[in-house]
Amino acid sequence: MTLIDRPQVLHGATYELKLDHLPDSIFVTINHKEVDGELKIHELFINSWDSEQLKWSPLCARLVSAVLRQGGASDFIYRELQDMFSAESFFYKSKQYSSVVSLIGELLESHQHRLLEDKR
Repeated sequence: MTLIDRPQVLHGATYELKLDHLPDSIFVTINHKEVDGELKIHELFINSWDSEQLKWSPLCARLVSAVLRQGGASDFIYRELQDMFSAESFFYKSKQYSSVVSLIGELLESHQHRLLEDKR
């Protein structure tokens, strides 16, 4: 398997997720690049001071980034993340989520949709 090389500079956005059930915010950075004339998400970073989030977030970010860097269709990874469940569901911006990972999956999908809309 060959991964697409990471350019020296990428553009992206960092989202702060302040969730009522967590003591600290989670910061999600999504970087993208142009591939064949289309902006596509290239990598994901997840960071928090909350030690519980640090147990899973580096692995999640690295695996998602590796899948995205393979190129090709990546919508399936957003859906897979959105289907993740945990013991604690929660509300964020008036919508219920089954896990932090499911929220990140939706965030990735909406970021990709914005990239496609901005390109038009």
